Amino acid sequence: MASLVATAVDKSSLDFWIGKWVVTAGGKKDGDDVVEKWVAGNAIVEHWKDVDGHEGKSFFYFMPEKKQWKQVWVTDGEGYKEKISEPIPNGIRFAGTVFLPDGKTYQDRTTLTKLPNGDVRQVIESSRDGKEWKIRYDANYHRSET
Repeated sequence: MASLVATAVDKSSLDFWIGKWVVTAGGKKDGDDVVEKWVAGNAIVEHWKDVDGHEGKSFFYFMPEKKQWKQVWVTDGEGYKEKISEPIPNGIRFAGTVFLPDGKTYQDRTTLTKLPNGDVRQVIESSRDGKEWKIRYDANYHRSET
């Protein structure tokens, strides 16, 4: 069986996350997410909707010369994020900056890990100084039946 140790990011690095998902956090449903490949897999679009009806979209594009994915995340709320990928064992991490409407920023990293049962775990952390990180969101993605 092939090792899932991360050595590089390539165009297929997000394939494990493609699909329709029911997302739970703290044991309760938190929302629904659809993650789709576009443009021959050179772009990925994420369609998030939480249980309160708030929406967010991620636009990912692959940069072959850098062997990285870039993510731009926008919501109907708190500004936007821009992040760059790095490989991790069994998944991928995106790290970058959150830009708030008031002009303030903070550092953000999102880790997506493929679980043995096919689910995906997402952990979002934030930091003001890049040294101390606080978990802001910890969720599991379960394949949707619909």
